[in-house]
Amino acid sequence: EYCSDEMKNNFEICKLAVSKSRRALEYCSNEMKNNFEICKLAVSEKGFVLKYCSNEMKNNFEICKLAVSEKGFVLKYCSNEMKNNFEICKLAVSEDGFALEYCSDEMKNNFEICKLAVSNCGRALEYCSDEMKNNFEICKLAVSNNGYALTDCSDEMKNNFEICKLATRFEKFSLFL
Repeated sequence: EYCSDEMKNNFEICKLAVSKSRRALEYCSNEMKNNFEICKLAVSEKGFVLKYCSNEMKNNFEICKLAVSEKGFVLKYCSNEMKNNFEICKLAVSEDGFALEYCSDEMKNNFEICKLAVSNCGRALEYCSDEMKNNFEICKLAVSNNGYALTDCSDEMKNNFEICKLATRFEKFSLFL
């Protein structure tokens, strides 16, 4: 933060600073925020620093893969292309089901992505597409994980005996939400 602009643009200085504190990336020059090696080092242990990387790095598969593997919610900092990448979204929702919020609409309608998300966190059903909120298996997994997920099921699933029975088994007042 206190180095000169010249030093904030020096590869060795930035690499050293980022190796000591991943958040130091915030103070590196734009050129260094676009450097693959610097960004890789930064996101490998603190995925959230992806927000300080350049747009080009936020669109880099390897950088995003490292970041979301560490913290799924950082998918929100990835490019739209990465938010539509099956493997990136799969890693993100496996680490944090709520990362589904940041997936593309296409991924929010993907059975496998939604299945992973609600298995990890039942309330992630909130971010699934309407089609997935009407899918018996997805809703069953969601309410099995968290009975309150019933609030996000489709009306048809809220009227399904097995879904309601599962929800009340885990959260005794789910029917009254």
